Amino acid sequence: SNKISGHRPLTIDHFSQRHQIRQREWQLPAAHRRRPTMSDEHPHAAPPAPSPDAMDADLPEEEEEEEAVFVDPRDETLAVLDDGDAAAAALDDMDLDADAASAAGSAPPAPADASACVLSGHADAVYCVAVRRDRADPASLWVCSGGGDDRALLTRVRLGVGTARPDGSPAEVHAASDSVACASFAPTSDVLVTGAFDGSLRLTDAGAAFAAPPAVGILEGPPDAEFVAHHVTGDVVLVGSSDGTAWLFGASEKTAGCMQVFVGHEGPLSDGAFTPDGRQAVTAGTDGTVRVWAPRTGVCKGTFRDGPAGAPVHSLAVGGGAGKNLVLA
Repeated sequence: SNKISGHRPLTIDHFSQRHQIRQREWQLPAAHRRRPTMSDEHPHAAPPAPSPDAMDADLPEEEEEEEAVFVDPRDETLAVLDDGDAAAAALDDMDLDADAASAAGSAPPAPADASACVLSGHADAVYCVAVRRDRADPASLWVCSGGGDDRALLTRVRLGVGTARPDGSPAEVHAASDSVACASFAPTSDVLVTGAFDGSLRLTDAGAAFAAPPAVGILEGPPDAEFVAHHVTGDVVLVGSSDGTAWLFGASEKTAGCMQVFVGHEGPLSDGAFTPDGRQAVTAGTDGTVRVWAPRTGVCKGTFRDGPAGAPVHSLAVGGGAGKNLVLA
């Protein structure tokens, strides 16, 4: 019986205590571990029956119960184990502080504005930005922005040593009936092309944009303009539409007009570009494909798809690789 063997009845608390001891000892180096006893390995096993000789022997007045060996929380071996607990406690304290601030009705301080300058003028969200250095004045930048207020604005920004400031008021270079969603500067001239969701495309001489009125050309064709990208020569642009078509336009005074239409995507286009050598056009669409086109013939030279039902492709970049024609989508 328990009285004869000197063992006290096993309770749930007793088992839990022993389990915690063994669990913490397992995390310690071997030199700090306690040698397991039979009661540790088999807490529910009955003690062995006493032999006849043991029954005849004088029983001790009271058998001392084995004391549980606890790990001293100040032991240096627990320093590493406590680091994670301290980090978790610190995070909990941060959460409590945030909850307390929220309950008190106070919001955490907003981060400081580290921008060099702020350009204003739009009455709605800004959907696109295009930037290039003023070819006639390297100390100035041209910044074109298109917004949900159906306008494209061109602002000259004066650069200083670690500073920037708007140089005068912005010029309106595109007034549409729907949001202006894309803009691109020609790499070899001062031509700026902007496109809107109403299908309007405007060509502006950025150098003369601050005259009244600015010199503007018009391109027509797609039902809307999702993106616009310049060819390396600067005289041609690629425009993508939500009807799945891509349009090739001449974008100078001599070549203004539609040159080619690429048909093949099964959904709206989201982005497009020319390869660095200018020999191919690349488009991406919500149909989950990236397609490569021959600009002169309009033939699709390759289609890349991520499985039969690929996720929509929202953006791409072309460049790099051995031939500098690597496409990242």
